[in-house]
Amino acid sequence: VQQRLFLRYNDVFTEFINPASLRTDGNVKTQLQQCVMELVAFIQHDLLQEMRATSLRLEKWIDEAMKRAKDEIVVNCKVENESISMNGTVEYEYKDITHKEPFPSVEIKDFKKALAHFKNEKSFFEKNDKAFMQEDAKSVLEPLVSNYVADEKDLFVHHYKQEWDMKWNLFQKVMQQDVMNYYESILFALAETIDVSLYEQSKEQLQKQLVEIEKEIYVI
Repeated sequence: VQQRLFLRYNDVFTEFINPASLRTDGNVKTQLQQCVMELVAFIQHDLLQEMRATSLRLEKWIDEAMKRAKDEIVVNCKVENESISMNGTVEYEYKDITHKEPFPSVEIKDFKKALAHFKNEKSFFEKNDKAFMQEDAKSVLEPLVSNYVADEKDLFVHHYKQEWDMKWNLFQKVMQQDVMNYYESILFALAETIDVSLYEQSKEQLQKQLVEIEKEIYVI
């Protein structure tokens, strides 16, 4: 996330701080400060968008990982009984994750060193002053972004660990219900026969299969 954000930083900086953005009838330095805070607001918004995109990617990954896990369990269960059917699906709506506002306490005074590179518009844009300011502003923003991303990472781990557990529990229950339905239907069909000894023998074999299959379902 941080790498992607700062790959765009130079272009974004120029979008907010350029000759056109500093045209004003008032104080140019005041206008520059406003532009810097607009840049900060953009980065804050961009970070939140990145966090939301990360949530979507994680949810997609969980969906795919659980499908692979279920497919593997089905294969293992079919070793016990190749006719078994486990086609149940899980409808699960992920809980929203609440992201904190990125570095809400940042102030223009935090960019005092960066702003000091502005002497006048001519030297700022024609010499290297803009580049110096750009780098000094970046040196302020990078640790703020880094700390925010680290905090959000902890939040993601905690939140999606819970989401994984809840969804996987549903998966297990659906698979177990599929298996129970399958064996109940077989036992019902066998009960229609008049051969009681065959029914009891088959029931015992099926119960053994059921035990082994349930072990496969709850192995993860």
